[in-house]
Amino acid sequence: MKRLALALSAVTIGAVVALTGPATPPPAPGPAAAPSHDTDRNQGSAPHQAPDPARHEPAPRTVHITVSGPHDTLMRVSRAGAATDVELRGEPFDFEFTEEHVEVGQLGISVFANSATPQEQPLRCAIRVDGVVVANDTAETVGGDGTAEVACTVPFSV
Repeated sequence: MKRLALALSAVTIGAVVALTGPATPPPAPGPAAAPSHDTDRNQGSAPHQAPDPARHEPAPRTVHITVSGPHDTLMRVSRAGAATDVELRGEPFDFEFTEEHVEVGQLGISVFANSATPQEQPLRCAIRVDGVVVANDTAETVGGDGTAEVACTVPFSV
């Protein structure tokens, strides 16, 4: 009978160890002791986690850039690290494009323009995302360096 009780005790202890994992000694006292994770093993499997709502596939976004100024306006438009210089020659720059599968604010979309003669026509830039103005700047006078400047950048939060 004693052998049967010992055998059952051994089986029971083996089953408990199998379910809860091997026993670990308590951590040594002191600041370098790592926390014990025995309680995590005793909880069973982790419940199914819902997807993080902040991590989603971005929806297509329409970006509209306009820049206008006098005949000597020089514009630089940048996107994702690439920049292009354009002489406006008195003609407005009006360009719209759609971005898909990216967060628009992370692309670094920006426009800079300058002119030495904003008295003829104000220097202006604007950027709209999905019809909402996210950046807008106007200059009508020259600064200390002899030029008027405007800058519009899509905020990171857009």
